[in-house]
Amino acid sequence: MSMTWFSRQSWHASLKRFFGPRGITAPNPSQRRAAIMGLVIVIAGWAGPVPFHQWFSFEVVIAVAAPADEADELRFPDEPPPEPQSYKLDNYRSIVPLTLSGATVVSDAEAFKLYERGDVVFIDVMPFVPRPPNLPKGMIWRDKKRANIKGSSWLANVGYGRLPDEMARYFKTHLKRLSSGDFEKPLLFYCQKDCWMSWNAAKRALQYGYQNVYWYPDGTDGWVTVGGSVVAAKPLPLPDMTRALKPASKKD
Repeated sequence: MSMTWFSRQSWHASLKRFFGPRGITAPNPSQRRAAIMGLVIVIAGWAGPVPFHQWFSFEVVIAVAAPADEADELRFPDEPPPEPQSYKLDNYRSIVPLTLSGATVVSDAEAFKLYERGDVVFIDVMPFVPRPPNLPKGMIWRDKKRANIKGSSWLANVGYGRLPDEMARYFKTHLKRLSSGDFEKPLLFYCQKDCWMSWNAAKRALQYGYQNVYWYPDGTDGWVTVGGSVVAAKPLPLPDMTRALKPASKKD
């Protein structure tokens, strides 16, 4: 018997045709699971006999339990999540939302136009692990290399969900310097694709009162994909980490 194989995108498109663009909505998880199992049975009928081990090659990922704060809905794994009300606190390398309230979200082409304007401050917030101060003598430490958009200021580690007071002061001080104290100065925040660090940092800048904030979600990944150039970079000096490990302020 011949068998038609589907790409991951085709599977997701088929599932969405069955259950709508945001997944399965049901009064409770049991009903969702029943609907999913019904679909699996239908698909199996279309495809004919399939060896058990080949089921995994379909690359269909179905989550059968959704968080209560998503209205008990099942979301497809490659679908952007809704914008959270607060900062992202973990799993920073994951799919980001499409929006950031109060900020302007820009594409690769729009980022290029802003760069060519010359008046927009580009701020890289890629995290950076500094050399530990108590590293044993003789042990070799190599900083992880980073290439970012030329002319950017690299403010590392300001995109975590919670900032120690010392890091919050570091961020505020450099934002004030880069903007010359002008809260209407355009600031663009980026990191890499699917990186919540830039989303958190841009949201935090809005909270600090900056009114012209841009968020570039694809970051350097998108920049080089469309032909943009990057240069070797080093982060601006970080605070003394022994002091930075104080409890985070509730304001941040």
